[in-house]
Amino acid sequence: MTVTAFQEKVYSLLCTIPSGKVVTYKALSDALGSSPRAVGGALRNNPYAPEVPCHRVIATTGFIGGFKGDWHHQPTLAREEGSKQNEKLELLKEEGVLFDEKGQLIERERIWHGLPKAPPPPPPAAASSGKGSAAAAAATTAESTDA
Repeated sequence: MTVTAFQEKVYSLLCTIPSGKVVTYKALSDALGSSPRAVGGALRNNPYAPEVPCHRVIATTGFIGGFKGDWHHQPTLAREEGSKQNEKLELLKEEGVLFDEKGQLIERERIWHGLPKAPPPPPPAAASSGKGSAAAAAATTAESTDA
């Protein structure tokens, strides 16, 4: 299986999450300057699980979320024997992270806020007038002082 550069970034960040802590798909996507769905797609295809701990990522609501491409909206289904979400629940339980019968995180203190923030996006390119950004800025300044 080929792993993309984006997946490598996701998997690298996953390895920074301490045992016994979880992060949200949104927090991970914010750290990458991406979207929660893109992060979910990378996690769904994690060939290194559980050594690269994708089980430590949950929904913003505190819901257990998916695991290995399996996402049940009914928490009772998540606890069925042999389900992938049950495997995630067990991995997290071994780390001391517990969920209630509805699949909600019990201790919100388990959410880790140590991910870095993504750098801001670069400024938009200069206007398509053919002038460079410095020339365009100078022209704008000249126009505003002529008024």
